[in-house]
Amino acid sequence: MPQAHFPMFPNYGYPDHTPFPFAVKAAEGSWLYSEDGEKYLDFFAGIAVNNLGHRHPKVQAAIEDQLKKVWHTSNYFLNPLVVQLAQSLVSVSGHCSRAFFCNSGVEANEAAFKLARKFSGKKKDSGLSQFVSRAQPHNAFGNGPAAHTAGLFSFGRRILYSHFHK
Repeated sequence: MPQAHFPMFPNYGYPDHTPFPFAVKAAEGSWLYSEDGEKYLDFFAGIAVNNLGHRHPKVQAAIEDQLKKVWHTSNYFLNPLVVQLAQSLVSVSGHCSRAFFCNSGVEANEAAFKLARKFSGKKKDSGLSQFVSRAQPHNAFGNGPAAHTAGLFSFGRRILYSHFHK
């Protein structure tokens, strides 16, 4: 690996994956540029975060404009842009009457399971107690509940994750 900092990564970064053998110095559109001056096509799109490309002028201008006003507030505060986004999502969905905003995949999955239970008519004590989950999750949380989505703890029965406590 050409960059001097690569050998240090295992000492400080969690080894849940092996990074590509180059460090990104800059990005533009669909392209990544390494510290060594090489150009790479970014098929990952920042793991679906930068699906409009890196540094798109309109997106960058909108972000810069918003940063001059408010960076972030929690869902406890009303933000007119969130209301506009919710209206847009509801109108293009064709069948949804509301939009639900959350902070993480854990929160999103928990909501999905709770909504599935609600709209299926199943009650909390109806015997619904099993979920299919990847047996060997591959992420920084190992094989613990967070790897499968910690939010499920509040959804089902205790036996749901009994295999974690053996």
